[in-house]
Amino acid sequence: MTPERAHLYGTAAVAAAVATLGAGVGAAAGGPGIALAVAAITGGGALIGGLLTRGRALAAAETAQSAAARSGYVEGRSDSLLATISQYEAAVFPASPDGVTPEERAARRAHAYKVASDEALPHPIQEAAAAALEALDDGDPHRSQDTITTLFYAVRKQTAGR
Repeated sequence: MTPERAHLYGTAAVAAAVATLGAGVGAAAGGPGIALAVAAITGGGALIGGLLTRGRALAAAETAQSAAARSGYVEGRSDSLLATISQYEAAVFPASPDGVTPEERAARRAHAYKVASDEALPHPIQEAAAAALEALDDGDPHRSQDTITTLFYAVRKQTAGR
């Protein structure tokens, strides 16, 4: 459902509810003629009010959708970075001596650096990724594990508020 249609349905529902309440009050106050007049006035007023606020409501919906899309993009890129650096780690410290060719290791390194350079990533994640890549390039397994763990927590902290 589009925001325009949702706003239209919401406005119609509010107008109908207000008209029904107005009809009840009008009937109690003066009979069917008054009920009809009060229902038309209150329902029409609610409908006009809803239509007058349509622009602001749609702008707010668009802003919320854009923020959600950006947030989802950053979350996806952060997770992708974590996976890419983990793949590079597996190339730096393979399970068997012949497990990774030098070409594959170079390709994984280049890809990890490319993903880590994404400008959309938050600064703490970029810093943690740089530290992890530096440790992996140095070939220090303990420091690499520590920096990758720090990167993992930076990514999780970024997405924890959702």
